[in-house]
Amino acid sequence: MNQSDSRSQREQFLDFLYLLRQSNFPFPLPTESRQIDEDYDVIVDFENLLNAESHTDELEDSYSNWLNQFDELEVADWVSKNPDGLEALAWYQSISFYQENAGIHLTERGIGFYGALIRRELLNSSGLNQQLNRRAIVAAIEVLLAHELFHHQVEWFCLTLGNSFLFPNTNPYVEYFEKLYKPSRKPISDDLLEESLASAAMIRNLSTKSLEVNFSKQEISKIRRAIRANIPLKPPGYRKGIRFLSPTSFKGGKVSLAASIFHLRLVNTNHINALPTFGISLGEWGPYFRNTWTLEIAKNSGVKNQSVPPFALSLPSKKVKSLLKSEGYSPTDLGKGSHVVWQADGKPSITLPSRRDYEGYDAMKNVANALGLKNLRELENRIKST
Repeated sequence: MNQSDSRSQREQFLDFLYLLRQSNFPFPLPTESRQIDEDYDVIVDFENLLNAESHTDELEDSYSNWLNQFDELEVADWVSKNPDGLEALAWYQSISFYQENAGIHLTERGIGFYGALIRRELLNSSGLNQQLNRRAIVAAIEVLLAHELFHHQVEWFCLTLGNSFLFPNTNPYVEYFEKLYKPSRKPISDDLLEESLASAAMIRNLSTKSLEVNFSKQEISKIRRAIRANIPLKPPGYRKGIRFLSPTSFKGGKVSLAASIFHLRLVNTNHINALPTFGISLGEWGPYFRNTWTLEIAKNSGVKNQSVPPFALSLPSKKVKSLLKSEGYSPTDLGKGSHVVWQADGKPSITLPSRRDYEGYDAMKNVANALGLKNLRELENRIKST
């Protein structure tokens, strides 16, 4: 997908669906969006979590109290007994079945469960506990997104086979879902390879670049350790993700899954060499789904479900620096070590970390204040227009 296109990602996605329909690509009737049916009293200000103009002790206390409501063992036991497995915490609504309503949905229970899990692992990190509760929740969102985005990768692999010589006039994802995926869910079994790989993807595909905005390398290692320790406690299928954590085994698992899809039609395995040399990799619409995931609110909270862009507390360093230059700023030699001081005539100095791909909340706040902007959303809009 061309990210430089001036049209919104939503418009591009709808155009994609239109082109598929025009090519007579077969779709089943659209499925209604899933609904959660829970009645637990947990409410957190997710908007301030991701878009806060300042982080206060009061907000941190509210995040702490929110996470305290999730007993890890209780939630893990609930998930293990739930027929939906991990999908009770988060799910991917596929393009093939949901069309315009395709996307990723994360529940409060899911974010709270993994947030509490990650917070406990990070609690003993010496000198690294600043804004611990807020950052644990942010990490939990990334972990769940990694799992759900893998499901999109599998669907995209299937869609690329659509209308090919192997699947003429067919939507391969629908055939795969009905013949391979669904039978392994009812009842759920350890043969559910896609869910095993999605569990492994929570570690293998976890976005290090996004996490580095809020976490040190030591903390990222601890986050992965916490998620790894939880995998064997998951329901059947999901728990086998422990077997696919190495680069070699994860790649091999994806090859096996791709082969099982090919073999829906390809009986003679000698013909496998005649197939295109591509496999399960990044999905075309992953960035779109990542930026438009929906937060599922508990039904008694009185708050409507909302789409929340993850990591709105970070912006690309190159774009931030381009904006500063357009405002008359230039880097100086006044910084020490890992920081650079930017100055402009008649304007406040700005200190930015050096050698960083993304700027975090503190740096963005300094830039916004120096430029006289009211909030970080104004800063983001200014950067987009530069």
